Amino acid sequence: MTEGEQFLAAKEHTITSKRRTCAHVILTHDINTKTKSIMQMFRYGVDVSPTACAEIIDALADDILSDVDVLMQDLENIKQWALKQKAKLND
Repeated sequence: MTEGEQFLAAKEHTITSKRRTCAHVILTHDINTKTKSIMQMFRYGVDVSPTACAEIIDALADDILSDVDVLMQDLENIKQWALKQKAKLND
């Protein structure tokens, strides 16, 4: 890999990483909000219908699990990209 190609690869990595980091911050914040909502639902379950709260908690938990799957796949993609870039540098 030439010096110019290395520079372009580094620039591409920086731009892509910034975009992914922004997406992760938003998604992680969303997961945190949903987790706090679940904890609130447990508290409301004492005063309100436990069945209704359980349904909401189940839906929020499914939503969190879906978000985690997205994050895990995205992180795996980042890992594979980094491994490919590292292999190119070692060629």
